[in-house]
This record gives sequence, C-alpha cells and structure tokens, in this order.
Amino acid sequence: MDHKVGNTIGRVRIRGIAQNGARVTVIGKIIIDKKAQGVEDFLDMRVLILDEKSQATAEPQLEIEANNVKASHAATVGQIDEEQLFYLESRGLDKKRAEGLIVEGFLKL
Repeated sequence: MDHKVGNTIGRVRIRGIAQNGARVTVIGKIIIDKKAQGVEDFLDMRVLILDEKSQATAEPQLEIEANNVKASHAATVGQIDEEQLFYLESRGLDKKRAEGLIVEGFLKL
C-alpha cells in the first residue's frame, strides 16, 4: 500500500498457506509519503504451515516519511491450533475434514 495523500485509511490483510514441502516468503509493505499526513494503516500478515516439511516467513515493512500518522503491523507464522483440531474432532469430524475447516476459516477475510 502506498499512501501519496493524507487523511486516508488503509487495511492490508495477507494470508498464506505452506504445504507439501513449500517454502513461502510473504513480504508486505506500507509506504506513507511525507505529504500524506493523517494516514491510518494496518498491515496484518498470517501464514499457516500445514506439514513439517514446509517453511514460511512473514516480513512486514513500514516505510513512513510523514510524522502525523498511525501505522502498525502484525505478522504470525504457525501451525494448526491443536485445541481447535481437538474440538472439531470431539464433535465427530475426522481429522482431514477438521483441518479443512480450520484452513477455510483461516483464509476467509
């Protein structure tokens, strides 16, 4: 996201999946020009690793030249939450279906 004018709001949400031995690098960047005062922006990056052979990194970048802005970021790389998986399996879903639902929910913005 590149802010050239002021008093704008931006939200960037990036989701990624790493599986089958993939190596995933996600780079997100917010640029706020010196003239773009009053900007608010948030960069949210999340990558889900689905097997032990895969790897992922998330690299948020903020390039801020203005001095009157609100800009922040969040970045996570992780695996399926075992508690979520257990909960769905305890409700009768098999592991494959439970994982599929978790991935589907993860990807929805």
